[in-house]
Amino acid sequence: MLFKYNLKTGILAVGLLSLGWALACHADTVFLKNGTEVEGTVVEENNNTVVVKLRHGANRSFRRVDVETIVYENKPLTPKVAAPVEKPEVKVEPVKPADKAAADAKKEEKKDDKAKADDPNAKKDDKAKADDPKAKKEEDDWSPPPGLAGFPEKAKRMDKAKEETFINALEKLGADDETARTAAQGDIAALGPDALPYVVAGINHTSVFARSACMTLVAQFNGRAAVKQVIEVFFAAMPESDAAATWQVPFIRAIKATLPAISGQSFITGEADKLSVQDGLKKYIDWYQANYDRLPPQLGEQKLDATDPEYDKKLKEARALKLAKRSWPRPPMPSDLAVGPNKQNVRPAQPEGSGERPADKAYGETVQKVKSADALKRDIDKK
Repeated sequence: MLFKYNLKTGILAVGLLSLGWALACHADTVFLKNGTEVEGTVVEENNNTVVVKLRHGANRSFRRVDVETIVYENKPLTPKVAAPVEKPEVKVEPVKPADKAAADAKKEEKKDDKAKADDPNAKKDDKAKADDPKAKKEEDDWSPPPGLAGFPEKAKRMDKAKEETFINALEKLGADDETARTAAQGDIAALGPDALPYVVAGINHTSVFARSACMTLVAQFNGRAAVKQVIEVFFAAMPESDAAATWQVPFIRAIKATLPAISGQSFITGEADKLSVQDGLKKYIDWYQANYDRLPPQLGEQKLDATDPEYDKKLKEARALKLAKRSWPRPPMPSDLAVGPNKQNVRPAQPEGSGERPADKAYGETVQKVKSADALKRDIDKK
């Protein structure tokens, strides 16, 4: 820090470096896709790298593909548009710092959509698509993949060969063979992000192994477009006010790992088998309802015209959560194998004549038969 002392006035003036230090107290925030937040000053940003100068002076670099969003304390390094001026009388909902960049992106998207609407060439392209009988027929003839319940409506389907690969792998995910499940999960991961609607359908599978594996794959495919569906199935899997069932814990554990990765929010602080998960579920629902308009288009959502006067109303209706409890079949537990019809641990009855050699049977017939009442009597007592 530089100081300047005036001998005449006796006033100590703080130099420019003190101003720089004051500005340095205001930090930018970089939000990574793995949920990490890094505070500092963004000193370099391009299509490949984001470099942050930390408070202690060291620089830290991140790959651009690993960065979810950046919130600047003052303004972006290369802003695309000027921030809109809001009228004082308009009541504005407070925006969380983590969502500030997303809110600005939404405003830019609306402006881009309006510019596109005013562009005659863009209108011609849209009209050509609307007049394309093949495209219209494909939309009208859309149907979900056969045998795959829970597939998001109108979501883009893969070709037939890839669909068959997924269906076969999904069946193996529900098997008891852990090696087969691991290989099947790798087969689905190799299909790439186009398989996202399919794994979203898979999180509703009857097998806890299959739905847990599919939930993990949602995060691998950067499933920000599936935040709505994941919260809905999270609600469906939890009881009304208790901890998750023991056999559901692997599924809840997969949800706990997936939701922070695709939403940027981490509200479940306890273990997956604890009652505190209920509090995390409520916080995710509240967060979604307050920020649904800052998310990218969700799976199965029809494209809306941002210039439509009823755009906000239609968007709210399209992204409304459908919360309903449901039950999955409980898998066989080890205790089921040892519990008989009378609910007591008993040995299974042996078939008649099994396990007895003819010689043993002959020997048993030579043993003198004694009534139970006389079994403990001595010979002298029997006289």
